[in-house]
Amino acid sequence: MIFLKRKFKITPYHSLRKATGQANHKSQITNHKSQITNLSRSQLVVVLGQYQNSNFPNSKHLYFSILCFGYCNLFVIWCLCFGIYFIFMFLDPQNNIKQFDLSAGMKVADIGAGSGFNSFAAAEEVGMAGVVYVIDIQKDLLSKIKNESKERNLRNIEIIWGDAEKENGTRLENESVDAAIVSNLFFQVENKGNFLKEVFRILKPKGKLLFIEWSGPFGGIGPSKESFVPEEKAKKFLEEGGFLIEKKIFVGEYHYGFILIKKP
Repeated sequence: MIFLKRKFKITPYHSLRKATGQANHKSQITNHKSQITNLSRSQLVVVLGQYQNSNFPNSKHLYFSILCFGYCNLFVIWCLCFGIYFIFMFLDPQNNIKQFDLSAGMKVADIGAGSGFNSFAAAEEVGMAGVVYVIDIQKDLLSKIKNESKERNLRNIEIIWGDAEKENGTRLENESVDAAIVSNLFFQVENKGNFLKEVFRILKPKGKLLFIEWSGPFGGIGPSKESFVPEEKAKKFLEEGGFLIEKKIFVGEYHYGFILIKKP
């Protein structure tokens, strides 16, 4: 700690004025500020103590500013860590797609792709011989997925702006895909019958559907109580929509998941 105090010693303001004169003291102040931005957190604590006890002009304001700067950095790091934790605490896209048993060359439709995590995982599974159609109604999300797919060097992703609740809303041909993904979406769908008709239309005979949905509202973390779709109710919708449940899969503590087959 003594070493740090010597290395980052702050010259008091009145000494600066005597040594450099009135005209030059502003440049000295600027130099001090530039030094502060390059300090580690432990070094910053030492500097804060020196500023707080110095005769530097507006030292209390500067002390407060540096303190806020440090805590803002901590907050940003916390947000990033929590965001990653939030995603993988509730859903693990890689694990979910692995359970879907996709193979090279398959054509897959990710309907209501959202952030695109399932799309990226599926694109890796089907390889360059396959294709993943990323379908969403929100153009800003599609733009982000397009940019991230380029960064990941995933050239087998095709972006489609569409509304799956409408007839031919996915813009895909009849019986054109081997598999479809519907994840964290069904509770948002207003016309669930029309939506499942569209999914049924684009799937090939005996095509597969990965269906994942929230298992509860969880105090506002998940869907609202009004929009929440219980597991048994979802099963009924899916069976009436022309799908047979092949198996139930584990997709985390906060969701339920099925792999279904299109009825012949």
